[in-house]
Amino acid sequence: MSKIVYRLCGLKVSRASTTHLNSQPILLFSSDAKNSDTQTSQNERKSKEIDPNKEMELPEEPTNCCMSGCANCVYIEYASKLMENFELGGDKAQKIILEKIKDPSMKAFLEMELRMKLQQKMAVTESKTLLQRRYYDQPEGEDMVGKLIATNKWAVVFGVAFSTVDVLLYSRTKGYLATMSRYLKFTAPLVGVATAFTCGTFLSTRMRGKDDNWNYMVGAVASGGVLGAAMRCPQRGLFACGAFCLAAWVKRLSIQEGWVFFPEIIKGQGDFNTRKHDWSIVPDGTRGWTRGN
Repeated sequence: MSKIVYRLCGLKVSRASTTHLNSQPILLFSSDAKNSDTQTSQNERKSKEIDPNKEMELPEEPTNCCMSGCANCVYIEYASKLMENFELGGDKAQKIILEKIKDPSMKAFLEMELRMKLQQKMAVTESKTLLQRRYYDQPEGEDMVGKLIATNKWAVVFGVAFSTVDVLLYSRTKGYLATMSRYLKFTAPLVGVATAFTCGTFLSTRMRGKDDNWNYMVGAVASGGVLGAAMRCPQRGLFACGAFCLAAWVKRLSIQEGWVFFPEIIKGQGDFNTRKHDWSIVPDGTRGWTRGN
């Protein structure tokens, strides 16, 4: 679409030699624009995760739309990586990349592209059922109902599990009312803790207008207070506030740095009897090593 618009306007797009967004814009909008004398290296580009706190670099070669050095493709690919690698939300991804671009035409073009990508992501989220909603489907400060459902469904699952163990092994209640009271005793506090954290984080993000660690701290303190009130013990509530704050800070750090608590384990192929079979027509599975030259 962008190439058609540029051809209709009689403009040529050339790519500058710089590879950093901190330098001047890489588009030269003029009818007599010439290619830069300095050519970029042709080494194989390795995909890197983009850290908004570090020096941001552009890919050396575009991989979308065309292979002619189109600057639009480079920026669009960069914006897509920024939105995929970090669960910071579309607004923050858009802000990070647009702050580095000086050219107004390119800034308007990229803003439109980022808005379209965000709308596509929201459309996928809205197509999910209520029980399929996840907390990070939408950025912080948006979709409060979806976030409440995502957190409370796990609170209900753990509450029912703990209550069942208590009823069968410890309290051994008799009668429907006594059994229901034991289920409520374990499930209701967990639902309250999840709701307090979600609402506290949501309101803090909205009121402060920032998406940072302090919003999680507010939610953690609120959930710790609810747990202390449910247990009728201020000391336990204070301890819960500290523990929840630490857990929230670690979770937020994992989101910012892009690591997970429980990574997917890649299992080896075969067993002790594998050597007895002929695997010559079966492709090799994933291994923890690579063959040398």
